[in-house]
Amino acid sequence: VHVCVLFPASATSSSPVTCGPLPVPPALQFALLCSCRLFLSVPPPSQVHYDNPEGLTGVVDDSSAVLLHLTDTPRRLEAGTINIGDPFVTLGGQVVESGRNYTIKCPSECTSQLAEPLTVYDSFLHAHRTALYLFTNQFRNNTLLRTLEGSQYWSNDHQRSTLFAEADLLPGDELEITGMYDTRKLDAARAANASDAEPPTVWGLGTPDEMLMSFIFVYPRPLRAGGTFNDTISYCGLVPAGADGSWATMCTNGLAFEEGTSVLAVDPLTENGRAGWGTPFGGAPQCATAGGADKDADGDDDASECFPASATVTVAGRGAVRMDALRLGDAVLTADGTYSRVYLWSHADAAAESTFVAITTGAPVGATNATCAPAAAAAAAGTTHTLTVSSGHLLPVHGFADAVAAGTITPGAALVSPTGAPRPVLAVASVVGRGLFHPHTL
Repeated sequence: VHVCVLFPASATSSSPVTCGPLPVPPALQFALLCSCRLFLSVPPPSQVHYDNPEGLTGVVDDSSAVLLHLTDTPRRLEAGTINIGDPFVTLGGQVVESGRNYTIKCPSECTSQLAEPLTVYDSFLHAHRTALYLFTNQFRNNTLLRTLEGSQYWSNDHQRSTLFAEADLLPGDELEITGMYDTRKLDAARAANASDAEPPTVWGLGTPDEMLMSFIFVYPRPLRAGGTFNDTISYCGLVPAGADGSWATMCTNGLAFEEGTSVLAVDPLTENGRAGWGTPFGGAPQCATAGGADKDADGDDDASECFPASATVTVAGRGAVRMDALRLGDAVLTADGTYSRVYLWSHADAAAESTFVAITTGAPVGATNATCAPAAAAAAAGTTHTLTVSSGHLLPVHGFADAVAAGTITPGAALVSPTGAPRPVLAVASVVGRGLFHPHTL
């Protein structure tokens, strides 16, 4: 079963309501907005959608059920949802660009219409088969506040709650949902005229198609300031602005589409957004604020973990590669002497200029890892080497159990090379470099 949809049926209306695993805190409730009965029967108003990519027939023997907990006793608060991204799949029919970071924002012009602050208590990112990762960043006063939710390794077969932690959502905040998609295997099969080749992946409703959206569960209900009981901001995302292919932002309950309030003249579709995955696994921001590296309380960039554009890494099959030429999917030599593929850029700003720490080391002293790959040993064979990183970048230092921030390293220390041998630090200098890059490997 991929998803099921329930319809509350009354004498005058029949429209879908939320269905699926939805834990609701004890003080909350989802209200049925009409006097109605729920019919869980076939034919609709219930629907069950199945994944059947091979198109098999006669295989559905399903005993799935839906359990609803109803009460006549009102709870203290009413919950609601804000569906962000491309809720109505208005990109439908367009080919998904492999390797592109699609970012769709819910702008402050929409959330500023909220009647009151909200609490986000759950979320559910949604895409299909070719998504690599998904995440949503939250901005306040044009500054990255947190990565609200994320799935580092997306799987269409294992969709689940994606919220890192309960968070507040204030009027005027901005949300940016980002997804990366990889269609290379499907494209290669089609180019080779394989018997199982599929048409190009497009945005759409079917499982072979793609989506980019998230269901943000909040309390209290996301009412519009000065609106009626039904005037909620339940959808905030992409909507066509006209026949010319331009885009606008929907800020609506799904029924009203009025320019200036529920349809805003803000194009929400961007690429890469203002920040990458700013808080991987819910951790501290890493070089991800708009306009440069993160700043700590002292005003310097000790919190950042970035490389300049000129920094090089060893890439399998390519040799030494500059940071600004590194590609998603490249297998780079890591500190433990193994190769690991780049799956994400949490920051990639070629134009930024910042101060870095240049650490010059001497030849490695001995070899403590005899099983290290020959390529790793060769990389460490030079007499001197200069590593240029931001001051907050964590580096392995000989004699320390935990990695050490580059800005705290002094001559006399020793960095651990890919072979495991210590390389003595000869000099440490502060340099100005162009570019801020932070690749993440698997």
